[in-house]
Amino acid sequence: MKGRALKTFAEYHERVSLKELLCDYSSMPCAELLNVSHFHVDCHSNYIPPHCTGLSIAVHDLDRELSPEDYPFITLLYEKGISALYRLAVNKYGYAPEYDAYVSKCELCTEIREFLVNTKGVRTKDLAPVEFYM
Repeated sequence: MKGRALKTFAEYHERVSLKELLCDYSSMPCAELLNVSHFHVDCHSNYIPPHCTGLSIAVHDLDRELSPEDYPFITLLYEKGISALYRLAVNKYGYAPEYDAYVSKCELCTEIREFLVNTKGVRTKDLAPVEFYM
């Protein structure tokens, strides 16, 4: 379960401790970003990876290597996974997890991204559309 459904149905699912979640995905890239079996293109001509609402890649950037400067969070997730995003959020932005356990790494990822956009005012091409986070 991913996307907005996490918030709606999370209470009905078993949770995994944050420690276990980060250990299980300690250095694994986010495989969901590679899946092209289901995706969307929004009204702003942004590609939305499967089940990763709130992450965007401009359609005109799809035919080239993504710039880490333009897409810092997608690059980090793609190369190093959720544990790296978590460490960056904690160490650079002062993020503190809302829960001790999560339904999935996707729930944690969404919470971190919401924190970055709403609390820290982070604005990047890949954390878009910003309206998703409001």
